[in-house]
Amino acid sequence: MRKHRVAVIGCGAIARGWHCPNIVSNPRTELKVVCDVNATVAEGFRRTFNAEVSCTDWQDVVDRSDVDLIVLATHTNLRSEVILPALAAGKPVFVEKPLASTLAEMQ
Repeated sequence: MRKHRVAVIGCGAIARGWHCPNIVSNPRTELKVVCDVNATVAEGFRRTFNAEVSCTDWQDVVDRSDVDLIVLATHTNLRSEVILPALAAGKPVFVEKPLASTLAEMQ
């Protein structure tokens, strides 16, 4: 069975302590891309978790054909701008709660 190719957007404490370790330890998933606005942080995650690629632009992740699903671990105020384009591109998205800071951000 082919592994699910996962991208993580947002390389903070939750991604470091929970998401990335669980992705790399699961035999059914592989960590394909890590993305953070800070290139140094993203590259550090790539090396630490043996991801194939690091980047700084979430749109690059959404546009990749070799990503099956996205784990969105950004700050709350950035989530709403990523969720809908990712879903429109056909990517399932796991989002840490809450989805947005306000209801208006999600409408």
